[in-house]
Amino acid sequence: MKKVIINELERGIWLKKGSVKCMVRPGSYSLWSGNDDIQKFSLVEEFKPTIPLNKLLEFDELKQELYVIDVKLNQLVLLFIDGLLRRVLSPGKYAFWNVLLDYSFITVDVSKMDVTEVGERVILDSELMKPYLLSYNVRVDEKVLMFVDGQFDRLLDAGLYYFWRNSSNVQFYKYNIATILDEKTAINGPLSMDVLLRDANIRQVLEVIEVGKDELLLIYENALLKAAFPVGVYAYWKNNFSYKKQLVKVEQLIPSVEMLRLIVDNPVLTPFVRVYAVNVYEKGILYVDGQFEAILEPGTYTYWKNDKNLVVYKCDTRAIQMDMNGQEILTKDKANIRLNLVFTYKIFDIVKAASSKEYDKQLYSILQLAVREAIAVLSLDELLDKREQITIEILSQINGRCAEMGIAVINGGIRDIILPGDVKDIMNQVLVAEKKAQANIIMRREETASTRSLLNTAKLMEENAMLLKLKEMEYVEKIADKINSITLNNGGDMVSQLKQIFVAK
Repeated sequence: MKKVIINELERGIWLKKGSVKCMVRPGSYSLWSGNDDIQKFSLVEEFKPTIPLNKLLEFDELKQELYVIDVKLNQLVLLFIDGLLRRVLSPGKYAFWNVLLDYSFITVDVSKMDVTEVGERVILDSELMKPYLLSYNVRVDEKVLMFVDGQFDRLLDAGLYYFWRNSSNVQFYKYNIATILDEKTAINGPLSMDVLLRDANIRQVLEVIEVGKDELLLIYENALLKAAFPVGVYAYWKNNFSYKKQLVKVEQLIPSVEMLRLIVDNPVLTPFVRVYAVNVYEKGILYVDGQFEAILEPGTYTYWKNDKNLVVYKCDTRAIQMDMNGQEILTKDKANIRLNLVFTYKIFDIVKAASSKEYDKQLYSILQLAVREAIAVLSLDELLDKREQITIEILSQINGRCAEMGIAVINGGIRDIILPGDVKDIMNQVLVAEKKAQANIIMRREETASTRSLLNTAKLMEENAMLLKLKEMEYVEKIADKINSITLNNGGDMVSQLKQIFVAK
């Protein structure tokens, strides 16, 4: 005999030879046959019999005490006990005792994306729901495009969203509401501007702007210039009311006065303009598509970037020095000399100068040829004697050719004449000889003048005795400078006594 006790929190199923005999309630039961058995089940747990549930449900007594839940494909059942979520039932068949616990159930269709059957946040945030829910949070400064199986589904504004996880491929593309969408910088993920604008629903939430050739799109936010865009297709969110747009024509080279002020004040426009600065010592020439357009005086010039080709050629209008060093030239008398020259030139016609390729090199060649032509017809002595005249001849010879390039040579000349070593020695010898001859002439001239002066003095003394006396006193004074002491007697003439002392008998 086998004894089985069923308590108040249990139910039992009496089996005889594996078949259901009856349901047993709380109590004590004696089993006399070895073919009998009683399976016990807790009233607070799911009913999981070893016999197929469909067969057990044939017994009305058992069926009345059970909740039978049949979860279909693409369904979930939320099981609540006393109002609290306890389980999420996936597809299958379930049974629960309805005797002790207060069960409630919510059946949801997960083939749809939206979570409509459950609205309470505490349920959606439950750990039990995480495997079955897809949540997505959108910030207040964002817009999100939701695509389901490659098709645009909806635009998500700020908030927390929940979707059922199913076989659908869900993708989210996030955009900052301040972002201007364009083909290069603002497209998120695999979406291109073209793909976005194909969908009529997306076009309804976007302000689309097409910028054509020779146009520039300016976007203002709260009356301040935020961005500028060239040719292309752009869009921003319609509910961003702070944005204002302006299309500017840029087919003209020079911006309007209003736009110039905006360009100066806002670096956003810097990539769309060309700026050229002409210094105070320069002049410029503007060429448009290879054609002369204007002469640019010193200042700053701003032009739109468009399909026109702009070139600004600048020239220095200050006086420029050109050094011509080491010019080896053969003179008329076959003296091989080396010259260092310097010239100063100035550009007076920038258009002519710009039309001459490397005008400075051409000017150098013109001066070099003119110098050689002027020096080659002179002897060395003529060259040394006519340095200034040679410079005048060179300048008069080249001015016509230089004027064709818009250049005027102001002044210049020979700075150094470097002679060969042997010629230099000869020149030095000639110079020394000339200086010696000049010295001899001067000496003879001085001696003649001295003799003539002595003769004139003697004639005067002969004619005037007092003058002779004064001359004698002069000599006495000179001699006295060399004598320490002189003794004179009181008697007699003092001059006569001095004469006796100093004049030899």
